[in-house]
Parts: sequence; C-alpha cells; structure tokens
Amino acid sequence: MRPKIFVSVSVLGWDTELPTTVLSCLQNRSGDNDITIGIAFIGNLGEWDQARQDILVLDDPETSKMVKMERFRLKDNWGVAKGRNLAASLYDGEDYFFQVDAHTYFVKDWDKILISKYRDAIKITNNKKTILTAIPLEYVHPGGGVNEIYLAEKNIGFPAFLEGKWWIDKVIPGWNHVDPCGMYSYSLKTMVTNTGFAPAAKTCAAFMFGSKELAQNITLPDHLIFWEEELVQSVELLSLGFSFVYPLLVGPIYHMYGEWTTPTHGARFNVGEVFSMYKEINDRFEGIDMGKRNPVEYLGTVNFNKYYEENFDKVVAYEKYARVSLRSAMVHGKYPDGYANIGFDPVEEV
Repeated sequence: MRPKIFVSVSVLGWDTELPTTVLSCLQNRSGDNDITIGIAFIGNLGEWDQARQDILVLDDPETSKMVKMERFRLKDNWGVAKGRNLAASLYDGEDYFFQVDAHTYFVKDWDKILISKYRDAIKITNNKKTILTAIPLEYVHPGGGVNEIYLAEKNIGFPAFLEGKWWIDKVIPGWNHVDPCGMYSYSLKTMVTNTGFAPAAKTCAAFMFGSKELAQNITLPDHLIFWEEELVQSVELLSLGFSFVYPLLVGPIYHMYGEWTTPTHGARFNVGEVFSMYKEINDRFEGIDMGKRNPVEYLGTVNFNKYYEENFDKVVAYEKYARVSLRSAMVHGKYPDGYANIGFDPVEEV
C-alpha cells in the first residue's frame, strides 16, 4: 500500500499564507504517497468564508478530497495549544504525521524526501518513537506584488538555546536556528556531515515529522498560549521516550516569519492581536495585575511556572538531556550527548 501522510495545520483567525501552504503542499508532492491536509480554522464565519475562497483547490472535487478543513469558534479556542490539538484531532490513522504552521512553503518532492530521511533516522536511533525536527528557514514573496517565492539554498536550521537570552524574561529561555555546518560547533559539523543527523535539544512546532506514535502523543495541555508551547511539548515527548532528530537537509519546507508589505502576502493574526480584538477574551483579565507583561507573556509565565513545579522530575530529566538550565538560561552543551531518551522504545525491524 502507498504510504499516507497527514499534514496538521492550525489557523488562528486569519492567515493570507494559508493558500501558499495548501497549494505548495499538494502541487509539490512527489505523487508516491497519499497526502491529507487537516486544517483547524479558528475564527468567525466571515474569515472562514474568505479562507475557503482563497484556497482555489477546494473547487476541484478530486483534489479537495485531500483537504479536511473544519471551523472552530475563536473565543472558545484562543491559544496555540487548542489550535494544534484541534488540527491533530483530524488525523485518521495515516502512516506519518507532519505538523507545520499555516505559513509554510513545501518544496518539490517534500514527502519523498522526508520519508526517506525518517527511515534513515530510525536506523540510527533504533527508536520507533523518532521525530524529525528543525527550524525552517524563511521564504519570502518578492516586492512589487510579483508572486514568486524566494527560497534560500541553505541547510534547515538546527535548534540551539541561546546563553542568557529569554523569550519571557526569567521564565522561557531563548533559542534560535544555526547552520550545523557553520562555525557553531566543529563536533556538530563533523557529526551531521558524517551521518546526516544530530540529536536536537528541543522540538520545533513548525516542523515535526514522525510516525503514528507522534500522532498518538502530540496533544498539548489545552491552556498553553504561545511561548511555553515548545518547551512543554519537548519535556512531555522526551518523557514518553521520543528521540528528537535534526536532519541535515536543504528545505524541505520554508516558513514565513514576518508580515511583509507586499500586498496580499504575510498578513495574519497572532495571539496577542486576538486578545486585543475580542472583548470576551479581554474581559477575562479584568482586575488581574499582570505587571509589565502583556497577556501572552503573563499567561506564558503562569502556565510554565505551574508546569515546572508540577512536573519537576520530567523537567530535570529534560534539562539533563538538552544540556540547558531553564531557570537561568545557562547552556551547558551545544547539543545533546545522544539519541537514547527516557522510555526508549527500540525498533523491532527496520
């Protein structure tokens, strides 16, 4: 039977790059695998109708069968975790699970590339709970309204914690992508050059590719808002025995990070904007002293501090694996020592 891939996408209110995501995913597939895109659209009816009009492929009866798109009310599903979970709930037993953002560009033969790389990865990890993960580089639409995608011919980003840097001060340490074949680490460069892989310190929500095991364990705590998402997910998946594997690749997907001035490209809601736009959500914070933090930072602080205290043993095990101290943003190593994780689940036959 042909392998099946489920692509999990959540949209918060509005994203002009959703058509790019859907069309590039389908048009650039190899044809060797069956693709299903599951889209959780969290927004009002007007935004929903516009999104369906924008995705022209939905007018094609055959191609539209590859797209599952459901709408959910925004005021009940504010926050990145609910969106991710709703998208993942559309999974229906496919062989592979691929989580991406709604502003993603898929390169030619992306599906064939990922399956091949995944099969090679589990030969190294010997762990059926293996996740390919990385930080996608940026794609851009050129200026002047020219609808041609620019893709940098560079290695996909290796996730690296940044010493002393924070996303939320003293709560969520910062990270960035580095080129593992650059000046970051000679030993890392040697490893990825010789094997094509390296252990990753964390999962990256915009690029997580795995098998059914990932699909069955991807669910996040519903209340997570934004910055705390990837750390909590990394701690949880590590505790369940997953191996985080960086694949040395150019592509196979790219990501739009900013909102660009080119007409019709790059505009989207973020969780902070949703807070300010919807009175029902705003009212929930009336009378709460958030200090100098905005609602996203405030909730991220509350959520992660509570998670840290309630899951201390898991967090400590993760810190040891990732070689980072989350409370001080101190980095003790540029990458993990190996792939074997807690709850290691070996592959019986590769």
